Amino acid sequence: MKKIMGLALVLLIILIGCSSKTDNQKNQQSSVEWVDVVKWQDKKYYYNEKQTNTITKDDIGKEIGEITFTVVGSEEEKNPNYELKNTEATFIGKGTKIYKINNDENVDMIYIQNKVYTIK
Repeated sequence: MKKIMGLALVLLIILIGCSSKTDNQKNQQSSVEWVDVVKWQDKKYYYNEKQTNTITKDDIGKEIGEITFTVVGSEEEKNPNYELKNTEATFIGKGTKIYKINNDENVDMIYIQNKVYTIK
């Protein structure tokens, strides 16, 4: 009988320890810092301040698409494992138009919301 009571006590202590650990994990919030990036045609384009400062209206070409999902402000914002899909962005709002840069045949740069994004 003493063995059974001792075993029950050990199991109870283990269960209490596991339960409180799970509760603590639920209360923890993860924080993810996102960079300003857009995924377009299976490539990631990152905000490029230097290129943005040199672009003119004449450099902006035709519309080639639009953003379909924005990570920041969504349920995925705190998910560090979230992978962008084509036409998704971290900060640029859904429905924002994507433009080609003239004379960029390889589409190494795109123009969105007064910013240039380039492949790294």
